Amino acid sequence: MSARCGFLTVAFCCVMASAAVAADPVADPCMVRAETILKALDAGEFEQARADFDATMLANLSAEQLGGVWASLPQQVGARVSVAAGRTQAAGGATVAIIPLQHAKAWLELQVSCNAEGKVGGLYVRPAAAPIAAAPTVEESALWSERELTVASAGLSLPATLTLPRDKVRAGVVLVHGSGAHDRDESIGPNRVFRDLAHGLAERGIAVLSYEKRSHAHPESFAGKAFTVKEEVIDDALAAVELLENQAELQQLPVFVLGHSLGALLAPRIASGQPTIAGVVMLAAPARTLTELMPKQAHYIANLDGEISAEERAGLKDMQKLVDRIEALGEADRNDITLLFGAPAAYWLDLKAYRPFLQAEALDKPILLLQGERDYQVTMAGDFLPWHQRMLDVKDFSDRSFAGLNHLFMPAGDPPGPADYEKPGHVDAQVIAAIGDWIVAQ
Repeated sequence: MSARCGFLTVAFCCVMASAAVAADPVADPCMVRAETILKALDAGEFEQARADFDATMLANLSAEQLGGVWASLPQQVGARVSVAAGRTQAAGGATVAIIPLQHAKAWLELQVSCNAEGKVGGLYVRPAAAPIAAAPTVEESALWSERELTVASAGLSLPATLTLPRDKVRAGVVLVHGSGAHDRDESIGPNRVFRDLAHGLAERGIAVLSYEKRSHAHPESFAGKAFTVKEEVIDDALAAVELLENQAELQQLPVFVLGHSLGALLAPRIASGQPTIAGVVMLAAPARTLTELMPKQAHYIANLDGEISAEERAGLKDMQKLVDRIEALGEADRNDITLLFGAPAAYWLDLKAYRPFLQAEALDKPILLLQGERDYQVTMAGDFLPWHQRMLDVKDFSDRSFAGLNHLFMPAGDPPGPADYEKPGHVDAQVIAAIGDWIVAQ
């Protein structure tokens, strides 16, 4: 889950390769287009913002959609405070103009991808880069080693890291990201959730495979397609499991799947697709649908200061309109590739048909559910307790909650909010110990 920008990463149409060499932003035509688009968005001239879109962008991102997402930003990260100097980067055959946007609760980046013909082929709003949390000390790194691997899935290559214990390997685990275009560390602000888990679990004798999510490594692979969570999450997770099982250090050893947020929601479904998976760990698993969670999260964030302004109410209303459109989707819409909150109809229909409780009950594999008690995104009352109550009589199911921890299993503020994710921290040691002890005990 993209914790800093609502349940889904705030995405319009992302047709962007990874950035490489920096270019001179002065008088760069792509930067000029990006500045023009930003000015139009701020003025509410959403049709004008589409003026330089290429055919794919025009077909997939309407003025109405653009307006709905833009209006939702203040609900998620507060009012705009400033706009910093932009920069450009080369990305394959395209140029990407990046404009940092400082909001009250977080930094964002408006990224505009321009093709060789000068048309806009991608528009993306994402959390801005932040200082990286402290690197491990020499003493810590002596407890584990790492090597680079590649997860091959659907003809794509996903860079991966295998973190190995220095001593005997007792089991393996594959880490599955939350929603959004995450890297292998599941970087959120200055925090690296999966890196913390990989290092901490390796110290306990567990080999950990983390990989770049397909939407991060190959966002262009989703353009113009009616994709679902199968393509976004499940296929790659299963390929990662197979890769880990085939490593020499893991021969004849159990391999588990650990999912965070959306990854936790889908973990039972992933495990049902591979009989050799030994069990699943679910961190902050939603019990509610994404379309129920998103408006509640937005409303919570808008009300953090004790009142909801007229602008915030308008943004919440626009968000609800998009949610209502998603709720109204039917089978006749399955091939519609119009993006709603960054995903086509097929994605939402797939999630609507998914029954995580039934999938977990039928799994016949051990399941561990963990929850931060101060998580405002996936909550104790709305998500953890329904899971707890539903799974009470299910064999090999166990759960535990942790006081004071947020969605990243790090200390929460008072009240919890998006600003928590801007504070450098680490996954709580109790959480890592609970996961490690449970895996070793299976």
